[in-house]
Amino acid sequence: MNLEAIKINRRQVAAAMGVAPIVLRTSGAKAQDDRPLRVRMTSDISQLDPAAVFDPSSHYVAGSMYSRLVRYKPGTTEIEPDLATEWAVSEDGLEYVFTLRNDAVWHKGYGQVTANDVKFSVERHLDPESRSLFASYYDVLESVEALDDTTVKFTLKQPFAPFVGSTLAFRSGWIVNQRAIEEGGDDYMNNPIGSGPYQFDSWDAGRRVVLVANTEYFEGAPSIKRVEFIPIAEDAAAELAVMSKEIDLCYFNVVESYLRLQSSGQFITDAPIALHVHGFLMNMTRPPYDNVLVRRAIAHAIDREGIIASIFQNLAELPTGFLTPNYFGYSDNVEMYDYDPDKARELLAEAGLGDGFDTSILYNNTAPWPQMVPIIQANLKEVGINLELIGLEFAAYQEPRRAGDYDIIVVSTSGPADPDLILTEYFHSRNFPPGVNSSYYDQIDSLIEEGRLEQDTNKRKDIYERIQQQMAIDSPGVWTDWDPAMMVHTSNIEGHAIVLNYDLNPQTIRFTDG
Repeated sequence: MNLEAIKINRRQVAAAMGVAPIVLRTSGAKAQDDRPLRVRMTSDISQLDPAAVFDPSSHYVAGSMYSRLVRYKPGTTEIEPDLATEWAVSEDGLEYVFTLRNDAVWHKGYGQVTANDVKFSVERHLDPESRSLFASYYDVLESVEALDDTTVKFTLKQPFAPFVGSTLAFRSGWIVNQRAIEEGGDDYMNNPIGSGPYQFDSWDAGRRVVLVANTEYFEGAPSIKRVEFIPIAEDAAAELAVMSKEIDLCYFNVVESYLRLQSSGQFITDAPIALHVHGFLMNMTRPPYDNVLVRRAIAHAIDREGIIASIFQNLAELPTGFLTPNYFGYSDNVEMYDYDPDKARELLAEAGLGDGFDTSILYNNTAPWPQMVPIIQANLKEVGINLELIGLEFAAYQEPRRAGDYDIIVVSTSGPADPDLILTEYFHSRNFPPGVNSSYYDQIDSLIEEGRLEQDTNKRKDIYERIQQQMAIDSPGVWTDWDPAMMVHTSNIEGHAIVLNYDLNPQTIRFTDG
């Protein structure tokens, strides 16, 4: 192995990713504050086992408990060390060697974090008995070895450029303690063990999850001693909880609640564009969506600026494509489909559908879809397309989605800042339903695979630009908006970094009034 090398530090990674901080990270005093930080979740947690965490609320909580080898710097898409102090990559891109810090310890007396814990955590994802949701993230892995207590080596089957920025920095990279997993068994949910800034204290189902500061955290104990995650499903109820000071920090889905709190002048608010896009996909296995002229016609028929103005009060942004500007490799050098009903009718006539047709859209009953789909319906009606609205609760919506039983289906996407994972999940043919490639699109498989192999940063960017250009030409879907991360917190808090990837990072937060 030749590791001459590419010794990686945080500044080099930031340059390689080509990204910059979105908001300022403020360091706080280390003196601990006895007041709890009360944070809204949109639902209760379902899992705290890293092999099974999928929903945003569980990710939100678990992200404060577990460490990774590397992580996203709070509020940015920049990668920085976490359990690792440095790492090196072989010239052929097949071997990654990480050096671990020697002062990281597990919660509740479970001992020092070692390279064997990393090896166990990764191999557990690949063990069929774990039924890990993230086994496929390690398909490229040939082996993982603990060379000594503080050195771990990954050997890949083939070069995989997103390995650090996507696999290891995302949910699939959380490190667990073998003894805690084996002792906990089916009851692990009630005593999960991590090495992050906060450790699990209690879970009162439907009411709150409580984490307490890890006094042995390798970066020092957080200033806030206790964090309470409180499930509040409806934005209107969350708004009242913020106004009554029952919640200190809250993210909103509905823009009206956010704007009312902003206009009150009593709170700190921010709404930058996150790693999140709304849109809908067309089932290309069903006529007439197997015809690109029809797909382009529908793209021209949708008044996206009207949607952004009416539903998001212009807080969202008009997309140029599936990737937001926060993603590595983002490009706006793509074909655009402006709102043009006349052009839509012209394309439908060229496709032999000048008289229009009947179709349907499947959506889940969570914001913003109940507000958005009637606008889409009215837009399509204007060009002769009769759109039936089929709205289901999220769990029920999953059944026809997995079966591919729909004409058009809504999607809300988010992922790590490297685009490989989200492009693979939504647009590689390996993920046709029951996977989430709900359009059955298969025209960029080779480009996705080429992007994984390419080690040169500039060449990778060129590949992702070509992907975005090809997707614009083929139009498997319509991207209605780049979604804002609408955050509100009380004025006596500072140091919060806007969440781009469902991590709260409470260790950066402190109260300022005491």
